[in-house]
Amino acid sequence: MNLLKKGNFSFNLKEANTNSATLIYLIYRSGSDRFKLSISEKIHPTFWNAKRQRAKANKAYPELVELNYLLDNIDSDIVKKSQYS
Repeated sequence: MNLLKKGNFSFNLKEANTNSATLIYLIYRSGSDRFKLSISEKIHPTFWNAKRQRAKANKAYPELVELNYLLDNIDSDIVKKSQYS
């Protein structure tokens, strides 16, 4: 049985209301179960779009574009694994 098909996942900040960079977590939820995993990347909350669950990329911070690319790849890998498991 594929557990990924029964739940959903999101990217959230460890501390959304801090004044410094904070870890990004991958959160998986299925019913009352929850699994939280740090992706070992940090971002300042000012540069995080909670609705899109991605960095607010801009020309002044090209590393944020790379971070979004990483998040997109993680997202894609999870979707692929859920389809073929």
